[in-house]
Amino acid sequence: MRSALVWTAVAGLVALGLTPGRGAEMDHVLLPGDVLRTRLIVGERRSVAVAAVPGMKLSITVKRGRRSSVEPSLSIAGPDGRDVAAGKRLKQSKRTARLRGWPVARGGHWRATFSALSGGGDVDVRVAGKPPRKATFHGELFTADRTAEHRFVVLPGSQVRVKVSAKGKPAWSPAAEIVTPSGTVIPLLPAYPGPPGAKGAPGPFLDEFGEHVLRISGGPGVYGTKLKIRPPKVKGRLPQFADVEALPVLTGFSPTSVRNDDEAHLVVSGLGFSAQHSVTITSPEKGYAKAKISVTPTGGTARLDTTGIPPGRYRLGVSTSVGNARYAATPITVTNRAPAITFASSPEFPAFPDVEIRLRGNGYDADCRVELRRIGDGAVIPVTVVGRDGHTTLDLRMEMPPYQVGAYDAVLTDPMGLSQTYPGYFEVVGYRAPPVDVWELYATYGPMGYVSPQDADYDGDSDTVLLAITEESSAHFVLLDAVTLEVLQTYSVEPVSPGGVIALPRVAWNPVDDTFAMTWRRIAGGMETGNVRVCASDDLDDELSLTVVAATDEVTQVDVAPNRDDGGWLAVWEAYAPAPGSRIQTVPIAADGTIDLDDVQTVFENAAGLSWLPSIVYRRGGDFVIAHIGANTNDTTYAVRRIVVSSSGGVRSPSLPIAASSDWYGIAQPELAVDPRDGSVLLGFSYFLFDRARPAIVMLEGPAAKPESIQSTAGDGVLPEGYLDDIAWNPERGEFVLGLQKLEGDWRTLVRRVSAEGVLRPLGVPFDLEGYLAVLWSGPEPGQLGFVRGCDGNDTDDRTMKSGDYAYVRAGRIR
Repeated sequence: MRSALVWTAVAGLVALGLTPGRGAEMDHVLLPGDVLRTRLIVGERRSVAVAAVPGMKLSITVKRGRRSSVEPSLSIAGPDGRDVAAGKRLKQSKRTARLRGWPVARGGHWRATFSALSGGGDVDVRVAGKPPRKATFHGELFTADRTAEHRFVVLPGSQVRVKVSAKGKPAWSPAAEIVTPSGTVIPLLPAYPGPPGAKGAPGPFLDEFGEHVLRISGGPGVYGTKLKIRPPKVKGRLPQFADVEALPVLTGFSPTSVRNDDEAHLVVSGLGFSAQHSVTITSPEKGYAKAKISVTPTGGTARLDTTGIPPGRYRLGVSTSVGNARYAATPITVTNRAPAITFASSPEFPAFPDVEIRLRGNGYDADCRVELRRIGDGAVIPVTVVGRDGHTTLDLRMEMPPYQVGAYDAVLTDPMGLSQTYPGYFEVVGYRAPPVDVWELYATYGPMGYVSPQDADYDGDSDTVLLAITEESSAHFVLLDAVTLEVLQTYSVEPVSPGGVIALPRVAWNPVDDTFAMTWRRIAGGMETGNVRVCASDDLDDELSLTVVAATDEVTQVDVAPNRDDGGWLAVWEAYAPAPGSRIQTVPIAADGTIDLDDVQTVFENAAGLSWLPSIVYRRGGDFVIAHIGANTNDTTYAVRRIVVSSSGGVRSPSLPIAASSDWYGIAQPELAVDPRDGSVLLGFSYFLFDRARPAIVMLEGPAAKPESIQSTAGDGVLPEGYLDDIAWNPERGEFVLGLQKLEGDWRTLVRRVSAEGVLRPLGVPFDLEGYLAVLWSGPEPGQLGFVRGCDGNDTDDRTMKSGDYAYVRAGRIR
């Protein structure tokens, strides 16, 4: 084989991917008489460059080799890149694909593409054809300073002998020279070896392929020229596919600029692309990106991973499976990509000392920095990158200052100074200040041997909170300063006889009348009663009324809700007796606490006793919503039901099953909360699946209500089992807040957040604490959300709720 070429572009030859230049170009094309042996796998396509000149009849044969199972195919493209419709001249069989005697009208690089339709192994590619061996030109030079030019095409490696005859008198000696396609001038006559003025001389070898120019001078006079062409000798040549491969034509690409640390979608245009080709981004020193081409009718597409490519200008090329490459005439520009977030494992996380989260996105250079800056005061959370996966993933550890809750901007900066800010992307939740123990009990732990919160409500006029607490068999109502959490006053309800119990105390504040209502259930001497007490909001001893609204064999929870538009209250309870069974009843309460028991109305009745534990909330426009436990319409399946009543207690929409399942073994206390902006109501409850309680929510009333859509709050593996204890509306973030508890194993309390549309917020790192019963309060203004739980006074999780000598009710303001 001859030496390698220095390639130089020439119009008309670029289309087939080979360009002429100085050197032995015959080594880079197949010539008549050549045999190429190469190996194919099934489905593989390869292309070779074949040199042909006008006047020859080109034949190409692709034949499977010995012990090969290839079924070959063959297609031909001319120098202009267009496929040749060879018709009957192209024949294929299981063993052979052959183009026979194709008349060549245009010289240049032809492309022969062969592939394995099936099987794999060796194939032999043979090229045959007889190029013209003679050419004759005639002309006349009219003056001594004129030249004449004649154009001809020969195969690379051909030897040309030129004979020029001058006619006329006076006699003149013609001079001749050949100009190669690359512009090299080869003198022939008289300077070429031979006697001065000779009319014939041995010619040179023409290594370049393409159109040559024979230039005649020395006149004036008439002349005639004969060329004798000796084709290149190929005997003994062993061409290799890598040397004679026909490269694709790369005429353009887009976009011309891409970002690093990204996936660049590139479109290349041109001819001759195949699925075995790849688009590359390289510099003379290094290859940076490579991806296979998806072929299209006009070129191809590729998706390149630009991870780690420094900003700058690079070569864009198309490389073949054997490492040959064609490069675009213009470079591609790689720009620096600003780091970006597409996902955070926990966009909300608690103000615990150490929290780890994962960011996913793009553009995370080796020294990418992350800063969390609190909106409002600019307080910063120290962040350390503890792990990474390429440019797409960062593992972060936050060294959380205590109680530094709030909304934080995420600021990402890379080493080159590009920065991107995500306003309010992270939310730090938890206590705003150290929580306070507002009640303490020394006790021996047992089924009732603890103190626990039951309910809470916020007085928006005086910034106080009223808590309802059970302590063994008693109930206590504790008035707190909402900011300092100082205990201002208490009111207690004790059993009236040995063995009696005060259970399920609940509270509510009326913003129109500025009063508190307390309710509880008393169990004593085989009789159960439901009690409602109304008092002044600033003095728990200033009693406006105390009324027994129900007294029968069994009374479950008594609940009360204020009319936030017109004042007054509406109370609801469930009373049971063997006859008539279970009844949900209501009674209105006047602003001064007066209750007329003649106004009691039964809003639902079930003779089988399948109704209990009603809760009530004021929606708007005089409507109250009641949720209670019951059964489906056939009394065969547990269900949560809903009733809508007026401010007088009358039914506006009868009791309907909202959620039911034949798989449920029971249902625990339903809870309600309202979005005051539009009257949407969120229902929460717990259902028993086998012997485990599982919390769930339903958007019950409002624009986004879908009663059939129950969401389990057990997502993220945080609380797979447990109870929903309470729901509150948080105006600071325009969302609902859930208080949940898990009693299996170590007792835990947990806060979860739900959008105004009833969709659980993502949760990666939970705000969960050791405790029993999670109760919430919420005021009408931002910053008035509170959290109460029963605990053993130790938050280090090295003791369980069932150990120790003391039990506490611990309260704190949270975000």
